[in-house]
Amino acid sequence: AMSRFRNLLRSLATLSFLSLSSLSSSSSVVEAQYVSVSGTKILDPNGDELYFSGINLGNWLVWEGYLMMGDFNYRTHTGFFNSISQAFGGDDKAAEFEYTWRLNYVDEKAISDLKNLGFNSVRVPFNFKLFYQNGMIVNNGFEFFDRVIEFCRMHGMYVLLDMHGAPGYQNPGDHADNVDSNANQPRDTVKFWDGDNVSLAASIWRHIANYYKNEPVVWGYDLINEPVPQSGREYELLQSYITMANAIREVDNNHIIVAEGSWWGSDLTKIDWMDSFTAQQTGVSAQWDDKLVYQIHHYGPASGTYGREEITQKLGIPIFIGEYGETDETNLLAITDWAKSTLVGYFPWSFKKMSHDKCLWTIPPDTAYNQVKSFINNGGTPPTHLYEDMIRFATINIKNGHSSHSWHQGFYNSIKPTITCAESSAFVIPGLVQAEDYCDQYGTQIESTTDTGGGSNIGFLDPNDFTEYNINVSEARTYALEARVASQYNSGQIDVQIDGASVGLMNVPNTNGWQSWTTISTLVALPEGVHSFKLVYPNGNFNLNWVSLSTLLGGVPTNSPTGSGPTPSPFPPLTNAPTITPTEYMTSQLDSCLATNAELQARIEELEGRLAECEITSAPSAVPTPTMGNPSTPTPSKNPTSLPTKGASYSPTVRPSSFPSKMPSKM
Repeated sequence: AMSRFRNLLRSLATLSFLSLSSLSSSSSVVEAQYVSVSGTKILDPNGDELYFSGINLGNWLVWEGYLMMGDFNYRTHTGFFNSISQAFGGDDKAAEFEYTWRLNYVDEKAISDLKNLGFNSVRVPFNFKLFYQNGMIVNNGFEFFDRVIEFCRMHGMYVLLDMHGAPGYQNPGDHADNVDSNANQPRDTVKFWDGDNVSLAASIWRHIANYYKNEPVVWGYDLINEPVPQSGREYELLQSYITMANAIREVDNNHIIVAEGSWWGSDLTKIDWMDSFTAQQTGVSAQWDDKLVYQIHHYGPASGTYGREEITQKLGIPIFIGEYGETDETNLLAITDWAKSTLVGYFPWSFKKMSHDKCLWTIPPDTAYNQVKSFINNGGTPPTHLYEDMIRFATINIKNGHSSHSWHQGFYNSIKPTITCAESSAFVIPGLVQAEDYCDQYGTQIESTTDTGGGSNIGFLDPNDFTEYNINVSEARTYALEARVASQYNSGQIDVQIDGASVGLMNVPNTNGWQSWTTISTLVALPEGVHSFKLVYPNGNFNLNWVSLSTLLGGVPTNSPTGSGPTPSPFPPLTNAPTITPTEYMTSQLDSCLATNAELQARIEELEGRLAECEITSAPSAVPTPTMGNPSTPTPSKNPTSLPTKGASYSPTVRPSSFPSKMPSKM
């Protein structure tokens, strides 16, 4: 029933958003604010300095051969598409798999997970073919852009759009979908600067910019990814950037233009207009856009990228690193630390991958996927019978939270955003707090748990380690605090602190195993409002999955928590509170639960009736229900009652002049 209820709420939320969008007026366009630049800084809509702790959404809209096949052979998006077309018995089935993949690889939970990890922006690689088919500019890509933009709006994140594959191929790599290239990556296969390809890319960018010109969630347009012009033609890059930027400026003066260096994004000298030779070769000797940011990429030792920021400091514009990774965690951390201290942002590659590590989550192939891979590599009889299994894989297995995914704590530690608790959101109390969703900590580690519901727990606790959270208490009163713990010792303790003052001490029993879980409880008095909720572990040697703070129905007990050590609570105790027995308390909780379920059922029936009047059904299974908890928390998946099917060609409705909501001033 709860699943149905959440789906109905999602349908109502979508309907509400569309209704609000249709009410937007021209006055809201004037009021809309966007990310901007000032000298070498990026500013948020309030004019405050903004730092991008971002990450790439790799292998979503652009398949990369090594990520789809688990090897490092040269294989483009188009090449993989053609291979699965042979495996499934037709392009229509390959297109269905591609479409299903794009619906589920990045969903709301993925964005929520990234936000919970501290990231405030995503870079979205896309192929120009999403907007160009049969010699015409089309709208197909907006379906996927709109989804991720709306997910990011819901969770307070920004979006950078990145043309990863350009007309004629801007580099000889398979990630540019360069079907004319090979493992040797010959530069003569790069034809972006031939014929009308630059003009076509400019027209596509104009089309995209016109659609998103009033969208504050989008912060910039990354013109082309990792350009590698043919030898001797490197200085054509800057003029091609100006052509694309000018096309954008015909319709959109709100967003930032992002330009990458030559030679896989690493060489800024070819777009340095203050360099006399570059100015002579390009004819450009001044800043060519008012909202301009340069970007570099780097795969290699951290020392190899130090100092590149000096060019943009001379030019007086911001710079960030848009890709780095595929390296050991020590080197990864060194690049991250350099970016934090020197640049205006960083975007490691990538948030999740098939088969490979060096990411946050690894998706393992299942049996059917491995059999399709075997056919692609070795030939034989096309495994057409595996089509439905592969659609199911793309519907379920690739979604964030699937139980098969592996979480890489070391990778995260090496790219983790710097966030203070003052910048973090607060958990609403009464409510549940996952132990790993801290805003600050010392000494703890995250690991997978076998406790009910799956997910992660914190562990490896030493004396005086701690985790800290923000909580927003709805009412000043005494709350029942429950903690889910496991231990092989009986010496563990949890010192519960509110704004630095102890309000309770909990003793952790021996549960006879690090994954043998039990729930312990105590009572704590909490004041109303937003507060620091800190759990200090005077004695470690236990695991913690979650803590819960709930009200006591039927009255509040007056007995104090047992244990010694913590200082008395600074908050006055509630008076005139009747004492109830544990049996009475549990009975009241059960009665309340039954009553709540009855109310929910009645509410569901009411909502279904209202939705029926609007001719809207419950949310499709392809749109995920958001869940709370740590991004590494796997949630059990159920086989869908029906698999999503691709409908008619995408025809977006008329886009409103401005969206009703704006991004928060602080990420």
